[in-house]
Amino acid sequence: MAAVAAEAMLGNERLTEFLEHGIWRAIGAEASASWGVDKAETAIGPCCFRATVRDLAPFGLFVLNKGRNADGRQIIPSAWFEIATKGHSSIDAIPWDNPSFNPGCPLDYRYFWWLFPGRSDFTAIGRSGQFIHIYPDADTVIVQISDWGAWTNGDRLQCETLKVHDALVKAVR
Repeated sequence: MAAVAAEAMLGNERLTEFLEHGIWRAIGAEASASWGVDKAETAIGPCCFRATVRDLAPFGLFVLNKGRNADGRQIIPSAWFEIATKGHSSIDAIPWDNPSFNPGCPLDYRYFWWLFPGRSDFTAIGRSGQFIHIYPDADTVIVQISDWGAWTNGDRLQCETLKVHDALVKAVR
């Protein structure tokens, strides 16, 4: 639904095209990114985005800087990041009976970002251990690429990973 809504706001441009021409070039990405699409060629919102580690880091900085690229040019309005990366109500909470609920480290979810209740940091979580973890208060971005194989122990590994990210940020402060 969010991808369809985003495309409606973009007018005649596909979300995948906006990513490539509007964001990817603006952040100086070195390689092409790809995003899975459905039969109607609409981006599959919360899934199937692929990019290199070298490009995920500048993307993380772009998000940290609320839509400004390295040259300081505003590509996406900063207000969008205020809406997308901060919890606004209990509607963002993942219900305990939802398969995405992780009792070891409960997170909220809003516009493709996983939010930590009561904290300012947020993360994108990919399949099998990929993360872009943004810590606005520490001016820090952590990009992690892993291969956990099947998600058999994913909930436990996810919690451990997030705790390691927190420890890294704490150690460099």
